[in-house]
Amino acid sequence: MSSYFVVLQEEVDEVDTFVTLKTVTKAHEKLNEIAEEIGISTLDSFVYGNDRGSDDFQDIAENEGWGAIDYQGGGSGEEWFDASEGLDTIRAMIGYIESDPSCLKRPRATVEELRALETVLEGAMQAGVKFRLEEDE
Repeated sequence: MSSYFVVLQEEVDEVDTFVTLKTVTKAHEKLNEIAEEIGISTLDSFVYGNDRGSDDFQDIAENEGWGAIDYQGGGSGEEWFDASEGLDTIRAMIGYIESDPSCLKRPRATVEELRALETVLEGAMQAGVKFRLEEDE
């Protein structure tokens, strides 16, 4: 299973972007449902290349031998998000999970990972640096 990781547009000396987001990744569908329920951005909206199109199109592209650059928006790498937007989402999710821990299978681990992500995004925001989430494969 893939996992999310954080990438900053520029390196920030005081910010350690190496955070484990395995539990968050496993719970991303439920977290996206929560986000939609409370009217905030979903985690998927911060994932680079998430607008790649349908799974069917990706399957066709892979069968044709097209590389990622051919069907993921040209591979420009210019898809970045304001850290403040990410913070709004992360903080709202943390609040929701803490108010209703039964909404997830592993609420404590999920909140710990979200808090680690929050720390990274706080540093990025203070430095004026944008971010994105990426998936390892």
